[in-house]
Amino acid sequence: MQADVEAARRFFNMALAAPDDLAVQVTYLDLERNLTIRTVSPIRYLTRSRLLVYCLGREEPRSLYLQRCLKVQLRHVADVLAPEKIGEFIRGREKANGDF
Repeated sequence: MQADVEAARRFFNMALAAPDDLAVQVTYLDLERNLTIRTVSPIRYLTRSRLLVYCLGREEPRSLYLQRCLKVQLRHVADVLAPEKIGEFIRGREKANGDF
């Protein structure tokens, strides 16, 4: 599996443009060559190929290299930070019926 750096950059740029709405789920090859799946909120670019992100799983800042991001997907923040029903309600897919 090889990273598509330009595609990863596009996804991170979309999340940077809508930080209240979008997070990024990434399959990442770490320094020890282990694959991990991380859900992150990008903060800013440190260099053209390295980002400072907030890891939502570890609840701390991390830096990621675009060339190590093997699979990148956008996630709606409501799906990541809130239970499913609340996430669907926030996005407007469900009508509020008083059940929370």
